Amino acid sequence: MTFISYMPSRRWVCALLCAAAMLPGLASAQVPAAIEGRIISITEDGFGGATVNVMGADVVVPAAVFSGGLATSPTATITSPSQLATGSLPGRAEPGFIGGTAIINGSSSLLGGFVADDLFVEPAENVVIGVITSVANSDGMFSCEMSLEGVPLVFSDDSRMPAGTAINGTGFDIYPCSAIPGDSAAVEGYFGELDGSLHIFAFESDDADIISTASGTTTITRASCDRGRLEVRGSSTLFAGQAVVFDDDDNIQLGSTALQLDPVTNTGSYRFRANVGGCPLNVRVESWEDGAATASSFAVAPVDVR
Repeated sequence: MTFISYMPSRRWVCALLCAAAMLPGLASAQVPAAIEGRIISITEDGFGGATVNVMGADVVVPAAVFSGGLATSPTATITSPSQLATGSLPGRAEPGFIGGTAIINGSSSLLGGFVADDLFVEPAENVVIGVITSVANSDGMFSCEMSLEGVPLVFSDDSRMPAGTAINGTGFDIYPCSAIPGDSAAVEGYFGELDGSLHIFAFESDDADIISTASGTTTITRASCDRGRLEVRGSSTLFAGQAVVFDDDDNIQLGSTALQLDPVTNTGSYRFRANVGGCPLNVRVESWEDGAATASSFAVAPVDVR
């Protein structure tokens, strides 16, 4: 009896791969690639890069992603793969960000695999919005023990994902520990299975005290420009007066608008809209009391140019 072998010869395999490499869309073509999912493993390559396995897909993260500031957590830049793979975050048993979530954009080909252009990581995306149920050992500023809807909160102090500045809904910096039971708040972080606490990097409350300098505070919550049409929004601890808008790079005044009292926060809000010709890259907003010789306070922000 004659047996027919279905095992291809090495020469045939080589010919097939070589042919595939010359066919656009099969091997040589680079196509956009993206993935979001659970981090299974992180393997350092010894040259400043790593292979990150996300849901079974191996993604090569070159050293340039880490050295170029393109690897980030919600509040920090990840500068080396060892920060991803070693040292458990507080409250977590797994090392680094393993078991957490990665969001990666890059490109892929049949022979080259998935290579990352950037990398975002976080242990989890856990959010609580509601009422503060307890505050203890508070200094009225930044140090306290707090629970939101009965969930114990811990302000993250790990350098890989430290807590950002606490704010209110209009962008003012606040003292988070000035809040009291019954006040409202919203937080984001990750739940620590080892200590039963929510380790937070974001805290927002309209009920906490605003951090204000002696001359007040100005915020910019939106700055966008579309074909010369500029819009800037924000708030000021002045509840009356003017918000004066400048092209910060060229120090050119672009216009002004009145501050309007917000009865909820007892602060002033503004919305500036004007055709300014060329879109500025950065704007400065100064808060002026009527008749004052100098600005009370100011803020600078980049413009989203469309």
